[in-house]
Amino acid sequence: MQKWTQTEAIAFECAREVITDLRAILTGERYHENPTPERLAEIEAEFSRLGAERRMLRVKDHAEIARIRRDYGRRIRYHRMNETQARAHLDTLGLSFAVEGVQIDCADTWRELGRLAFEAVECVTFDRPANDGAWLLIGEHIGQPNAAGWMAQIAVQRPYWIRKADLARLQEIESYLAAQAEYQAASAED
Repeated sequence: MQKWTQTEAIAFECAREVITDLRAILTGERYHENPTPERLAEIEAEFSRLGAERRMLRVKDHAEIARIRRDYGRRIRYHRMNETQARAHLDTLGLSFAVEGVQIDCADTWRELGRLAFEAVECVTFDRPANDGAWLLIGEHIGQPNAAGWMAQIAVQRPYWIRKADLARLQEIESYLAAQAEYQAASAED
């Protein structure tokens, strides 16, 4: 008789549930989002692959269980991202000011913004890194110009360090929000 620990059993069941949850998300996309024929074929293929992966998973597949929980768990978190979570991630980055005045009423937009912010949050640390030459200290952001054309500097409530290589993640969020603001301004003029 094969033996396993309670920790192994819990991890195994969690991985199986993550796969089940991801399949449910795909089912929703298949029946409620009117996918293109190409996307429908992708959904069907992934749905089948996930079912086979779930059936073949064993308690002692430690690396596979860890991968499933990490990768699929991330996809599920992104799928469930909502405005409150997106705002919390933006607040961690000191970018909560950036959504002020931008009317975001679409769940998909909040989901995408939350995903971008979550990925950036994963790249920061609040403790000074040992090799700080590869990192940038973020203590303030540049806001939108005021009516007189002056650029506002907005202090970050809790300064943090981000790797220079990941700075583009912050810039992507700012660009995304700027595009939303431009779109709304253009829509208001029409």
